[in-house]
Amino acid sequence: MPSELSLGVSFCKMRNARKKKVRLNLKKFIPFIIILCLVVVLAIKGVTALFGNHEIVGSTNTDINKQEPEPKEPTYETIDIMCIGDVMAHMDQVDAAKKSDDTYDFSDVFTDVAPILKGADLALANIETTFSGDGTYSGYPGFDSPDILAKNVADMGIDVALFANNHMLDTKLAGAKRTVQVLRDAGMTVVGARTDTNNNRSAIVNVKGVKVGIVAYTYETEMVNGKRTLNGSTASGMDGAADYINTFRYYKLDTDKKKIADEIAWCKESGADLVICYLHWGNEYKTTPSKEDTALARYVAEQGADIIFA
Repeated sequence: MPSELSLGVSFCKMRNARKKKVRLNLKKFIPFIIILCLVVVLAIKGVTALFGNHEIVGSTNTDINKQEPEPKEPTYETIDIMCIGDVMAHMDQVDAAKKSDDTYDFSDVFTDVAPILKGADLALANIETTFSGDGTYSGYPGFDSPDILAKNVADMGIDVALFANNHMLDTKLAGAKRTVQVLRDAGMTVVGARTDTNNNRSAIVNVKGVKVGIVAYTYETEMVNGKRTLNGSTASGMDGAADYINTFRYYKLDTDKKKIADEIAWCKESGADLVICYLHWGNEYKTTPSKEDTALARYVAEQGADIIFA
C-alpha cells in the first residue's frame, strides 16, 4: 500500500490534471462563443433597423419606412351668428301686406335687414305668431298670420325658426303644430315645438363644418283654477300641449330647468361643437333681469350652453 505521503501527492496530481484539462476545453470554445455573440449583436441591430421602435410581436405592419404621424395642429373656424325677433304681424301690418289680388306679401318689410341677415353664416329668428291656415287673420292678443310670412322670413336669410314663446298657442295646439310644418316647408329648421313626440325637441345644424346645437324654451304663466297656462290664459290650450312645446315654469323651476339641461346634454352627445340656448322669458317692459332669470342663465351656462339668446 502506498504511504500517506504518496497518497497525498497522487491526489494533488490528479486535481492538477483535472484543472489543466478543464482550462484546455474552455480555450477551445472561446472562438465559438465570440462568434455566437457577434451573430446575436448583428441580429439585434438588423431587427432594430428593420422595425425601428415598433413592437414586433403580433405586428402586421410591413411598411418599413412608415413613421409615426406628426400631431395635427388644431383648426379654427369663424362663423357669424345673428338672432332677431320678434317676428309677428299686427292687423295693421297684415292689412298693409295685402295685395290687390287678395294675396299677401311681407317682403318689403324686410328690405333693409335682409342683406345683413344674408351675410350671416347662421341666422335665427323668434317667430311670435302662428299659421292656423283657417283663412282668418288676427293680431294682438292672439296672433294668426298668412302662411306667406314664413316664406318671406326664410327668404330674408333666416335659417332657424325659434318657435318657443308665449304666443305659440294662440291658435291652440293644432295651430302650433301646423305652424311648425309651415315653417319647415318654408325651408327653416324649427326648434321649440314639434309635430310628433318622436321628433327631437332640439336640433343640430352644420355651419361651415361646425356642428351647432340649438335649444329653445319659453316660460309658462301661473296656474289658473288648477290648470297650466301660457300667456296667462287657460284658453291657450295647455292641456295636452306639454309634450309638443318646450316650456318651463317659474313655480317649478328646479324641476323644469333639468329639461333644458337634458336638451343641452343631448346636443353635446350628438356631437355639437357649440350650443345655443334661446330662452323666451323676463318681465315685459322691465330693463333688468329678475333674480330667477339671472339664476337660470347661470345654470344653463354651467350645463354647457355657449350662447344664450333672450
